[in-house]
Amino acid sequence: MQESQTLPMEMSALLELAVNDTAAAAADPGVSLNMLVWYRKDGPGKCVVCMAGAVLRQRNLLPPSVYEATPASAASYNKSELLAIQLHAIDDMRLGLFINAATRLGINTVKGSETRKALDELGDMIMDNVIPEWEWDYKPGGERDVLDVYRAAVVKLKALGL
Repeated sequence: MQESQTLPMEMSALLELAVNDTAAAAADPGVSLNMLVWYRKDGPGKCVVCMAGAVLRQRNLLPPSVYEATPASAASYNKSELLAIQLHAIDDMRLGLFINAATRLGINTVKGSETRKALDELGDMIMDNVIPEWEWDYKPGGERDVLDVYRAAVVKLKALGL
């Protein structure tokens, strides 16, 4: 695990960090990914996390004694309401709700703007390519890695300056 740190506010950097941490967590045999669970210890050396929970785990953002966590409890442990906002933004992006994530992060997405249209298109890309196929117990590899879709979203967010 890495040392605790402040998470980025830029959408592309935040999603990239989440994708990388999810891949690292998934490669750990003691970790199971389940998008219905933020963070839960599941026995000695075992943990269940979602994409945002993978960030909590990989970044050491929870005390070792914590059994289960949500964005609110993680924010409390870290004395940072901003952390809860960032974790919810990660979850929004995981679901393809890029406009919600932008709003949480204080990014203005004026209705009808090119940025808003681009974020809608990113959301469609996630909805069309990930959500119907997302495996609750995701493991890396295989014929098609769903994290590649999120990696493509990171590239598009960077191109938008987000």
